[in-house]
Amino acid sequence: MAFSRKHANSAIKFFERYLRHTKGRYAGVPFILEDWQKRDIIRPIFGRMGPDGYRQYRQVLVEIPRKNGKSEIGAGVALKLLCADGERGAEVYSAAADRDQAALVYSVAEPMVQMSPVLSARCRITASRKNIVYKRTASRYRVISAEGRRQHGLNPSGIIFDEVHTQRDRRLWDALQMGTDVRSQPLVFAPTTAGIPDDAPLWWDLHEYARQVREGVFEDPTFYSVFYGASPDDDFDDPKVWRKANPALGSFLSFEKFEAAWRRAKRIPSEWNEFLRYRLNVPTQQADRWLSLEEWDACGGQIDWANFRGRECVAGIDLSTRRDITALVLAFKLDDDRIALKSHFWLPQANVPTRLEPWVRAGYIETTPGNAVDYAAVRRRLNELGTEYAIKEITFDEWNAQNLATELTNDGFEVSLQRFGLKSMSWPSKEFETWISEKMILHDRNPVLRWMADCVAVRVGPTATICPTKPDRYKSEKRIDGIVAAILAFGRLVVTDDGTQYIDPHVRAVG
Repeated sequence: MAFSRKHANSAIKFFERYLRHTKGRYAGVPFILEDWQKRDIIRPIFGRMGPDGYRQYRQVLVEIPRKNGKSEIGAGVALKLLCADGERGAEVYSAAADRDQAALVYSVAEPMVQMSPVLSARCRITASRKNIVYKRTASRYRVISAEGRRQHGLNPSGIIFDEVHTQRDRRLWDALQMGTDVRSQPLVFAPTTAGIPDDAPLWWDLHEYARQVREGVFEDPTFYSVFYGASPDDDFDDPKVWRKANPALGSFLSFEKFEAAWRRAKRIPSEWNEFLRYRLNVPTQQADRWLSLEEWDACGGQIDWANFRGRECVAGIDLSTRRDITALVLAFKLDDDRIALKSHFWLPQANVPTRLEPWVRAGYIETTPGNAVDYAAVRRRLNELGTEYAIKEITFDEWNAQNLATELTNDGFEVSLQRFGLKSMSWPSKEFETWISEKMILHDRNPVLRWMADCVAVRVGPTATICPTKPDRYKSEKRIDGIVAAILAFGRLVVTDDGTQYIDPHVRAVG
């Protein structure tokens, strides 16, 4: 990986030499990039090169509040990809949930071309079709939306995917991503403001993935993100926080108008959430992460599992669905009273998400043939583990577990089924959280289990009961199966404060 000052400066020169602003008091003024736009967006995107000599970043998520020039920077990126990317037959698309939203960036790009003597001479605009052709390379830029029928069969070299928080599902995003596979250095540029997690699954997945890449949960050299926003624990009334979230504040974003919007939102409670989302980029109505990743990492260490041969343990299993991740976690009580966790994961070979492929190759996730997890593989592994360790009990989330539970009972294991809910999961979940905070949990830094610890949230019920939240797999790419399996095993292994075994009335034996 290397940084090319030549490529970065060329991109900046394109903006400042050929593009002009199109609206308000800046209309007709050359598009001189702000320092933050150069530093955080243009230089990294166009200057960072991969070992193959092409651009390193293929997906870019820019999360920024409204009125910070999002559409203008998106239009400039689109025209750079159309006219000055060295790609013959380039296909650049403005995409969004509906055609009106998709046309917003295009509606800035079109007058940019018209105001530029060089670009207007080299481009042909068909305004009625929202289409721009760069004649020299037979390249085109047009608008597409989730409402359109033609989503597959395209070969995009550039995509400006505007406001992903308005996208209700992944179909358009996935179709366009698939189409980029034939391009040498495709770029998906996604500028957006914050959304509501439950209503914006695509945005929430990207938002969380960006955070996880920044924090080292995932390593993805092709993904780049920029986040401008306030933190949940910031003082939302502090002008310093406003500037932190709004890099254009005091420049082309009026401080006086921003302050007026804040005063109005303080007076009208119904507008406060909108102020947080649109002005400070703070997601609203989100489920908070439950476990501290810092505390989780502090519980990690080198473990020689060969030294555990013959040691007693409890196995917890979360079967999830056959098309999804199945998790098995063994919980061992150590001599110093800590609990050690050993995890195993399975996925169907035909349904491995791209971001999980490195963990499959590294052996952290096993695959079974076809498009469904073969539970026979889980059974075989448990019987193998039963020859190494003294598995005193195997416990399941009872959903979809009866057949495997019966087979394991016939294999000679003691098996129990647990109901997954607030009443059954609250005590072991609270204890599990406490033991992590006190560094009484020991794990071997398995990256899959770490990812799941980072994903898990909790649902709070009456009398402060809690239960780990299992994300809807159709709305989120988060998974928590390993943590659920760990809590199931942990709850059957630990004892209460008075030294007695915790007995859950919602656990029933099999056999």
